[in-house]
Amino acid sequence: MTEDDLPVFNLDYEKVEALSNPDSNVGDLAGLQEWFVARAARAGQVLPFPPDLVCGITDAQVSALLAVFGIREADRYNYWEYVYDWALFRYVEDDLTDEAAVMQQRVREVVPTWHLPEVFFLLATSRYRKEKAERELPDKKRGMWARANRRAQDNAKKLAAVIRQLEKVLSLMDESAEDGRMRRLSLPDVATWCKKHDFREKLAELSTVVYEDQQESQKLFSKMYADVKEDLPREIVKDMPDCVYQAVDRVASILAETKGTKTKKISATVQLFGVWDIVVDQGALKVARRKRKKG
Repeated sequence: MTEDDLPVFNLDYEKVEALSNPDSNVGDLAGLQEWFVARAARAGQVLPFPPDLVCGITDAQVSALLAVFGIREADRYNYWEYVYDWALFRYVEDDLTDEAAVMQQRVREVVPTWHLPEVFFLLATSRYRKEKAERELPDKKRGMWARANRRAQDNAKKLAAVIRQLEKVLSLMDESAEDGRMRRLSLPDVATWCKKHDFREKLAELSTVVYEDQQESQKLFSKMYADVKEDLPREIVKDMPDCVYQAVDRVASILAETKGTKTKKISATVQLFGVWDIVVDQGALKVARRKRKKG
């Protein structure tokens, strides 16, 4: 499992690792189910999400979760240890226990027992993916500034090189300090010197650098301005991770199945995600579907 795949914990990461001690060697479904129970026993306290929510997970449900969140097969089982740990540590604080109770109650009300593990992980993983994206956004903006600065520095060096060549030509035409006369260069001499120093290519490069710098600067500015204009809300369409929309569709399909209908229960699903503080715009959901169909 790569560092980018791991959930973002509110607590110090090393502290969480030491406390939770997930078993990265879990290699089958039975081992994962046993780990959930052992994790609860190790906590020695009332958990915001007890293990009965997840310990009945099946291999088919694991496969569905891998597809939604793009988890590699090598992390087929141990990845959900990290997600469960994240949910426990995220909501174990006193001021969040009531919120966790409402979240858990709502899931149990609308989801049949055999679907609880998959729906729980669809919701929990969507929540931490959203939080992770929120935390990465400032770094992304700083990265945009860094790229702009690096590009400006590179272009400045290219411009300086061309300017030095121009200065060289002009210096050949300067007045001589000794005799006070202007040096006279014949046109063939100038042409020969320019050709020898690839002057035509230098001028073309100067034009390209200026144009590209203008285009890139405008592009970066537009992105930065959009972020500032929207005051960085994570609920805007373009910022919500696509896997969250996939999770919404998956939960809607599960709820439809439990009702014996083929019509996805989008409204009920959106309400359920809202309880988990994930605001889903149905228009954005449709856009995300179209994008996936186009590949």
